[in-house]
Amino acid sequence: MLITELKNENFNELVSLNKKNIKFHQQFNKLKYCLTKVEKKQLEVELKQLIICKTSKCFLLKNKKKSIGFILISFKSERARICELFILKEFRKLGLGKSLINFIIDWLKKNTKTKEIILDVDHSNTTAINFYEKMNLKKDFIRMKTSF
Repeated sequence: MLITELKNENFNELVSLNKKNIKFHQQFNKLKYCLTKVEKKQLEVELKQLIICKTSKCFLLKNKKKSIGFILISFKSERARICELFILKEFRKLGLGKSLINFIIDWLKKNTKTKEIILDVDHSNTTAINFYEKMNLKKDFIRMKTSF
């Protein structure tokens, strides 16, 4: 497995993976809606803007030449945020998420002044919560919301 920084020439690989990521979240959350073509295009534009920002980085996880996952981070001052972490279903439970987290921690230590990493995870995604707790991330606060 190889972890490489996203370059413009492989942006479409990220878009493809992110579509699968969105589909996973829609299924996981049992969402009844689908994104329109316009919304999908807007997500691509936002993803591109985030990636060209100097305070964000995206790394692809590759199996030979195929991209099988990615991690997207943003960082400012002494805090970094894991915006997205995704691995294709058939490559999960192989320690690759752990490899991505450890890679990002090392990268942040070498390249930024980051002292802490934060992320959001759906409260019902116990698999992800357990994974992050094994990675020594602690529950910090509970976000509450309402929909109408």
